[in-house]
Amino acid sequence: MRGFNAWKKVFIYSVALSGILINTGYAIGSLSALFEPGVILFCRQTLAVLASFEVGWVLLLLWFLFDPGRRRGVLLLSTVPILLASGAHSLLRGAGGSELVTNLAMVLGYCGCFLYAHHLAVAIAEKPN
Repeated sequence: MRGFNAWKKVFIYSVALSGILINTGYAIGSLSALFEPGVILFCRQTLAVLASFEVGWVLLLLWFLFDPGRRRGVLLLSTVPILLASGAHSLLRGAGGSELVTNLAMVLGYCGCFLYAHHLAVAIAEKPN
C-alpha cells in the first residue's frame, strides 16, 4: 500500500510540473512576442497581461508543490483557465469540425488529469504517511 501512495504523489507532482512547464512556455512566448518590432500597442498590452498571468500561475503551482495535501484547491482552480484559454484560442483561430473536437478532447483529458490529481491529493491529505 505504501508503494501505491508513492505513485499517487508522483502523479500529483507530474500534473503540477506539466502545468508549470506549459505556463512557463507560454510566458516565454508572450514575453518574446512583446518585444518584437511592429507589434501595436494594444497587442503589447495584451501580451504583458498574458505574460504576467502565466508567471503568476507558475508561481502558484510552485507554491502548491510544497504542500499538495493542504493546497489541493490549486489543482481544482487550474481547470478553469485551462478550459477558458483553450476555448478562447479555438474560437479566435476559427477552429471548427474535427480540429475543434480534437482540441476539446485533449483539453478535457488534461483537465481530467488535474481533477484526478486533486482527488488523490484529498486522499493523501486525509491519510498522512
